[in-house]
Amino acid sequence: MIRNSMKSGICLLQAANFLLRTDFDQPSRQKLVILPMGVKNKKQVVWTQEMDEALLKEVVRIGPYETCHGNVQAAWSKAALAMNDFDPSISGRACQARCDNLLLAFEKENKVSMRAPGVDEDEDDVVKLKQDILDRREDYRQRKIRKRGDEKSRSELLETAGEKACNDAEERVAKRLATSSKQSELTSKKEPKSDPIEQLLAFEHKRHDDEHTYRMERLEFEKNELQQRRAEQRQMAMLMEKLIDRLGN
Repeated sequence: MIRNSMKSGICLLQAANFLLRTDFDQPSRQKLVILPMGVKNKKQVVWTQEMDEALLKEVVRIGPYETCHGNVQAAWSKAALAMNDFDPSISGRACQARCDNLLLAFEKENKVSMRAPGVDEDEDDVVKLKQDILDRREDYRQRKIRKRGDEKSRSELLETAGEKACNDAEERVAKRLATSSKQSELTSKKEPKSDPIEQLLAFEHKRHDDEHTYRMERLEFEKNELQQRRAEQRQMAMLMEKLIDRLGN
C-alpha cells in the first residue's frame, strides 16, 4: 500500500516537472537568426528587364570597363546612383556583378560565331547595348596591349640610344686620350721639365666636357620622347571625346 502511494507520488512529480519544463521551453522555440559581426542582412535585389536595360545604358555612358584600375569602383558607384530610382539598396558591386553576368551569358550565346562590330537591324536595344559594351571592352584591352608594347619598344630604344651615346663618348675620350698622350710625348721630348699636374688637369677637363656632352645628348633624347608621348595622349583624348559625343548623340 505504501509502495503504491510512493509510486503515485513519483509519477505526479515527474508529470509536474514535465509541464513546468514545457512551459519554460515554449518561448525558446522561436529561434533568432544571429548574423556574424559586420554582416548586414541585405535585401536581395530582384533585377527586371527594364533595370537591366537601364544598367547597360549607364555602363555605355560611364564606361567602367574602359577605366584605369584606380577608378573602377568609383565608376560603378556612379552607375549605382543612377539605378537608385529602381531600388535604393543597389550598390556599385551589385551593378558590376549583374553586368558581368549579363555579358557572360551573352558571350556564351555567341561563342559559336562571334558577332561583328555592327549589329543587325532586327536586334533589340538590349542586345545592341551588350554588343557595344563587349566591343568597347575588347578595344580597350587591345589598346592596353599595344600601349605596353609601345612602352617596351621605347624603353629598348632609349636603352640602345643611351648605350650608343655612352660608347661614342668613351670612344671620343679614348681618341683624345691617345692624342693627348702623343702630344705629351712630343712635349716631353721638347720640354723635359713640363709639369705632369697640368697634363692631368687638362685631361680631366676634357673628360668633364665629354661627360657633359653625353648628358646633354641624353636629355635632348628624353625631351623628344616626352613630347611624343604627350602628343599621343592628346590625340587619344580627342578620340575619346569624339566617341563620347557620338554615343551621346
